[in-house]
Amino acid sequence: MKQSIPKQIQKQKQEQKYGNTSPLEERQAVEDTECDSGKSATIFTLKQTKRRKRITLYLAGPLFSLAERMFNCVLANELRKRGYEVFVPQEFCADKTSADEIATQCKLYLSEADAVIINLDGADADSGTAFEAGMAQETKTTIGFRTDFRKSGDDSESGGNIVFRLLDSIVLYNGSKVSELVDSINTVLQAKYRA
Repeated sequence: MKQSIPKQIQKQKQEQKYGNTSPLEERQAVEDTECDSGKSATIFTLKQTKRRKRITLYLAGPLFSLAERMFNCVLANELRKRGYEVFVPQEFCADKTSADEIATQCKLYLSEADAVIINLDGADADSGTAFEAGMAQETKTTIGFRTDFRKSGDDSESGGNIVFRLLDSIVLYNGSKVSELVDSINTVLQAKYRA
């Protein structure tokens, strides 16, 4: 007859085997590739299990206009097609109403990502995006991208604020296909994580 192991002992054995893991380390994801459905593109059921295998990316960028949210959705889906798990604030904060709840969720997901993909478009980068980039810069792989061909800020090379030179990489893309932008981002990620 099989004896049941008390939950505390199971937890201790799991910690011995896998370390003290975070509840976000492996997820069950239900993906909806229809971004225009008005619903979250990915719903995560959080559970504590062994370490994830896929590289996780946090997508930092503006999300206040329809155009920004649509771009984020297309970008996230292109990254997912290449096998990455992508955290997008407009998805995991869709049901949050207070600024405190949103900030807490963003900080949690940002802390769990392996790398942060940072949208540097605009005359100046979005303030929340800049904050997330700063939080991630010391501990995460940080890859900025700029598709905005305008030169602004104090860095004539990248067209933005010079402080973003602290990022691991900046991808400048002036084409018209999100898939090509993602190819460039993927090349940087592959060099970092497959080497």
